[in-house]
Amino acid sequence: MSVTLILLSLAIGSLGGLLAGLLGVGGGIIIVPAVRFLAPVLGLAPDYAMHAAVATSVALIVPTSLSSARSHHRRGAVDFAILKVWGPALGLGSLTAGAVAGFLPTHVLGVIFGVVAMGVGMLLARGRPVPVIAPTLPGRPAQGGIAFVIGALSSWMGIGGGSLSVPTLSAFAVPVHRAVGTSAALGLCISVPGLVGWIISGWNVDSGTAPHFGFIQLVPFGLMLVPMIALAPLGARLAHALPAARLRQIFGIFLIVTALTLLAKSF
Repeated sequence: MSVTLILLSLAIGSLGGLLAGLLGVGGGIIIVPAVRFLAPVLGLAPDYAMHAAVATSVALIVPTSLSSARSHHRRGAVDFAILKVWGPALGLGSLTAGAVAGFLPTHVLGVIFGVVAMGVGMLLARGRPVPVIAPTLPGRPAQGGIAFVIGALSSWMGIGGGSLSVPTLSAFAVPVHRAVGTSAALGLCISVPGLVGWIISGWNVDSGTAPHFGFIQLVPFGLMLVPMIALAPLGARLAHALPAARLRQIFGIFLIVTALTLLAKSF
């Protein structure tokens, strides 16, 4: 293991943890393109480089989302009424998507990530509030359907769902800081079932020479884990210190940069 790989992994983990707390995401918007970029160094098979990047990100989201959600909960920013309705549907969507992910070509996963992230990023980078389409959330069946789709897309993208759930909740008039805090908690509902799905789909797949468990790459997972957990609470504190408009802009800009990186790798 090279010193360069160790330092890069620690730096990526630190940035991922900071963003997890700041934006209510799991850090996947940094982890996925980073692991994809490090694929040759990690000895990943080209056909499964994106699978490995996404699965490793999902694994890292579990502890990071827990750390971030606890920090937001202390500030009263987690809406448990939303959590109770969205959680099961998110988990089912994430588990389903993870279990079938092994059948998708690696470039398809990259395009899914890039297209969705680009669309959301352009919407938020304007710095203006997401257009409110309704003053309250719809009924439970509609919320369940929305949450299932978000869970599936998030699992395929290797994110904690904040990239999709934050603007969705904002569109139904949920204040942005509460949307961010709740999305941090929703990340657990996505990442735990998604992790199971990615392990199942990659169990009999030789994704490369690096140590792996299913599609999860153990070297970057181990190196990024501690700095991600350590810096997520700092990101949460920054989130509550920043104005809502600036928070949306930061969110959008990072999504656009990440989308461009993955789309370039996918074609």
